[in-house]
Amino acid sequence: MIKGVKCNQVDHPGKACYSLGNITQSKRQEIEDKMTEALIVKCNQCNKSIFKNEGCNKVTCVCGTHNCYICKQIIPKSVGYSHFCRSHNCDCNKCHLWEQNTKKRLLDAVKEDYNNETKKLITGLL
Repeated sequence: MIKGVKCNQVDHPGKACYSLGNITQSKRQEIEDKMTEALIVKCNQCNKSIFKNEGCNKVTCVCGTHNCYICKQIIPKSVGYSHFCRSHNCDCNKCHLWEQNTKKRLLDAVKEDYNNETKKLITGLL
């Protein structure tokens, strides 16, 4: 399978990059924006965006505030890691320390756009 140089999609001679079937460039951009927004958490203290690309779900904003990447709440220093389940197989009512469902989070963000035309695009982006 040959991939396009610019868009990394299946080779599409005669079609502009970022188009795939009936998906317009603006629709593709809308889907990509929703997927990106699903990965960004706003700090509850200063409202700055926090993007987690690795590590656990206790994220620290540039203002120094600790936030939970899952429930998006501030984690006071007195609470710390006790906010989280620490086991990968934990069934407690706490947030999981390690994200397990990034793909689900992304799919939930675009579920209203999920149809046959966008399925290939979304799958390709994941």
